[in-house]
Amino acid sequence: MMQEEYKLLLQKKEKLEKNVQKDLETIHSEEQLKTEFELAQQKFKLANDRKIKIHELSQLHDQLLQEMDKRADFQEVYQILEKQLYEEKSRYDQMEKLFYRHQAGIMAASLKEGDPCPVCGSVHHPHLAYMKDDDISQDQIDQQKKKVNRIQERFQDNRQQLLLKTQLIDTLKERIERASHELNIEEELTKEVFVRELNKTHLQEREIKKSYSTMSDELKYIQKLKRSIELSKKDLLVFEDEKIKKEKVLEEVNNAIQKMNGRLDDSLAKYDIKDVKISYQENQKQLDTLLQYIDHIETDYHQSVKTHVQLETQKTALLQQLTKQQKELHQ
Repeated sequence: MMQEEYKLLLQKKEKLEKNVQKDLETIHSEEQLKTEFELAQQKFKLANDRKIKIHELSQLHDQLLQEMDKRADFQEVYQILEKQLYEEKSRYDQMEKLFYRHQAGIMAASLKEGDPCPVCGSVHHPHLAYMKDDDISQDQIDQQKKKVNRIQERFQDNRQQLLLKTQLIDTLKERIERASHELNIEEELTKEVFVRELNKTHLQEREIKKSYSTMSDELKYIQKLKRSIELSKKDLLVFEDEKIKKEKVLEEVNNAIQKMNGRLDDSLAKYDIKDVKISYQENQKQLDTLLQYIDHIETDYHQSVKTHVQLETQKTALLQQLTKQQKELHQ
């Protein structure tokens, strides 16, 4: 019976050693996994940065289109004001000519031959100015001048705004060109281009994140394996102690049996049958005492085995739980 228990102990110890070795091989992949995990983190950051830059480029493009629409409005107003300014300024010049001609006609009406002209001083007046029916007053001249000035101010203000819009548009175009080159987008920017690039980047980001999450779960599992191996090593120490105790007990039993066999042979050689019976009875008593000692040892052994089985059961349950958690993490 003790031989069978000893063999069972060796089998359990060998099985536990194989499991520990297998877990150690998994743990040895930790450094490589950490390197791949860091690379996945970097790729995920690059994909996320690209997505942010595409959004920023899309906003710049939208702003450019809005500013170009605003500039078109300013250009339209500019052309209208330019035409108004030209017309009103021409009207002002015409009114001013008429006004001065009218003033000359007033002076000519009172000039007589031989009287000096108040303008040029000549006493001869062969071509006197004459007044027309359309009389222009100074007040009309002044009002037209104010109108021209108002249009001129609006024209200059619009022109300044148009220049600012043009400068802003040029700046936006430069920023868009740099951003497009950085993102390797060479085609003309449209809404469809942005949607396509964002979808492509989103798919890359999702794949990287999936791989990143899987490696993260594997690293967590390795940490659990490390704790499990520490417990298994303690169990192996317990198995080794039990093995040594079993071997010692078996050795003592074998030695005792050999001694008894030797005594029996000596008795048979030296004594007659009566003496042999007496010696046998004494040896039987010693054997009974030895068997009681063996029973006591076996009782202690069974208690140790029971404790070991409990530890083995706890270990198996823990490993099953870890395996189940690993499968759940990979699903």
